[in-house]
Amino acid sequence: MKHEMDLHVHTNASDDGDIAPEVIIEMAREAEITVLAIADHNTCVGSIKAQKYIAENGIEDIKLIPAIEMDCCYGDVNLHILGYGIDTDMAEFAEFSHYMESIERVASVEMQSKLEAALGVKLDKKELEKLAAGKTITGEVMGEALLENERYNDIEELKPYRKGGSRADNPYVNFYWDYCAQGKVAGVPVEMISLDEAIAMINQAGGMAVLAHPGNNIHEDEKLLQAIIDKGVGGIEAISSYHNHEQMEFYIGKALEFNVMITCGTDFHGKTKPSIKMGEF
Repeated sequence: MKHEMDLHVHTNASDDGDIAPEVIIEMAREAEITVLAIADHNTCVGSIKAQKYIAENGIEDIKLIPAIEMDCCYGDVNLHILGYGIDTDMAEFAEFSHYMESIERVASVEMQSKLEAALGVKLDKKELEKLAAGKTITGEVMGEALLENERYNDIEELKPYRKGGSRADNPYVNFYWDYCAQGKVAGVPVEMISLDEAIAMINQAGGMAVLAHPGNNIHEDEKLLQAIIDKGVGGIEAISSYHNHEQMEFYIGKALEFNVMITCGTDFHGKTKPSIKMGEF
């Protein structure tokens, strides 16, 4: 189903995004989206550039909500927290972005080493750097390098991500989730800020903290969800491309029970998640 609102979209300001903010705005307008939030990973740059583009071109048919998606942790669980209505110029966001980039670049080296050992391959550093286009070499980039180079065609573990495979709908990000995410064979622990710190920063910036795609991170764990909400999260991204119908109903019900906002977002990225379209759930 197509909707006029999408509150979770990424630009090339995200390590795993590839479309410029200005192009995202025009794509959203073409899709007849009237309310949009660009929520890039750990940075406000995409949102700032998009707002500037809207202002300079006198665009009035789309409302852009300033936003960010922050990596953080609650105990040993990694979370993504969306911050809406924030002051994107607040200096703390730039400092946070620099910190996350620095630790992710260090983790990337170990991730590559662990992935090569797990699959029995050797990835070409120059090829990875070209695909990353100056940004951090992510698990998605490593997946792309493996899946788009014919010298890896015979690797059995990659077949689910190729055309017709069970994980081929969004091959690069699915590869990341299966091999490089928290607890996976090539996953690398990083010193993330706490959930408390993320919420505090968003609140300081005049915004609201929303738990992103919880079905992908906490898997309907009611006790954990309650604990996260109790920390001061003001909303749940109940309607998400990551959620099936039952999960959407579950999280809508929980948002009503906890009296917090219900939000919707596709988590559009571009080539990293090709099956996801802006405004479509």
